[in-house]
Amino acid sequence: MAAMEWQDSFSVGNEKMDDQHKGLVDLVNLLDDEDMTGIALERLKSYVQEHFRDEERLLQAAGYPDLDEQKIQHKEFEDWLAQTHQSYVTGSGSKTLRQDVQEYLKSWLTEHILESDKAYMSWLK
Repeated sequence: MAAMEWQDSFSVGNEKMDDQHKGLVDLVNLLDDEDMTGIALERLKSYVQEHFRDEERLLQAAGYPDLDEQKIQHKEFEDWLAQTHQSYVTGSGSKTLRQDVQEYLKSWLTEHILESDKAYMSWLK
């Protein structure tokens, strides 16, 4: 699968958030190697805990009016990740789990950033 590349259009105008989003791109690409699936999922768990909390604190400090919607989307992602990680650990996931995770992350990254995260740009200025 072709590596995912960071695009300037992904920028939300905040260096810390952009750097963290770039880290997610790196995790997507880590999944190109089947032997790295477990490591990628573990790193993703850590990433999510740090990034979502950082983003939520930033938005709260900025008085962002759609913070509750961001929190809902973050919780849905965390629930998906917990279920996916459990499937991986127990071996009950599909034979395409790695590719499924990679595709989900690509979709999340582009859709969540380009829609939900871009919406808060003006609040951070």
